[in-house]
Amino acid sequence: MNNKLILDLTDGKKAIQTVEKELLSDYGEILTQMLGDYGYDLKRFVITIVNAVKKNPRLMQCTKESLLSSVLASAQLGLEIDSPMGYCYMIPYTNSRNGCIEAKFIVGYKGIVELLYRSNHVLKVNSKMVYEKDEFEYKEGIETVLNHTPYIKGDAGERLGTYTVVKLKNGENIVIWVSAKEINALKLKSNTPESYLPKNDPTGNMWKKSAIRQIIKYIPKNDVPDLAKVESFDNKILHIENNEIVSDDVQQDYKSETNETSMLKEFI
Repeated sequence: MNNKLILDLTDGKKAIQTVEKELLSDYGEILTQMLGDYGYDLKRFVITIVNAVKKNPRLMQCTKESLLSSVLASAQLGLEIDSPMGYCYMIPYTNSRNGCIEAKFIVGYKGIVELLYRSNHVLKVNSKMVYEKDEFEYKEGIETVLNHTPYIKGDAGERLGTYTVVKLKNGENIVIWVSAKEINALKLKSNTPESYLPKNDPTGNMWKKSAIRQIIKYIPKNDVPDLAKVESFDNKILHIENNEIVSDDVQQDYKSETNETSMLKEFI
């Protein structure tokens, strides 16, 4: 069994037929069952994979299973992969343990926002960056105090952090503040620390995602079950076991096989 997709991207129709044939021959039973469970159309599923590979041809170096698992994860979350909305996407990485190149599934900042808006409790989601010249006040206590006036007369200076406020329909607010120090700690653990730099992430979406991910634990899991799956799927190499999508619990050193920074800048 060929473990990689070999596509002729100059012929879109042929590429779609190739993906459909190869995935159905190798994973037909699993694919049919899982897509049925997620209410996802096979043709749309196949076109999604072809379009993703067109954007990043290095995905053809990835194993079929990791590609399949990533797109199935997007289908399960109801977030179309590699769409103009930038909800989620996949990036090729080398798994140091087995030497294979595998697709890592990434949920974008906007994807988490979309899931939050599906909640029966969420009214509004607002994430902002804070800079050194802004007027900013943040206090924790019985009642959280957050006041922010952005500096608009030019360069606002260094980034101090980011916050997310989720307004609930019952009138309460969930407020999460993440400082630059905390972001830098996350950056040190990242495979692509350069993706956090202002030149690569001018709107701060990588920073905002760090805050908004913490909101997930405050939303009732039975309200939006897919929010709980973000922790399991996001930034992971996914596999299929017993007709379920699972991630490898063992932390591996993954080396990016593509310019992830540009992808993050475009989507996350």
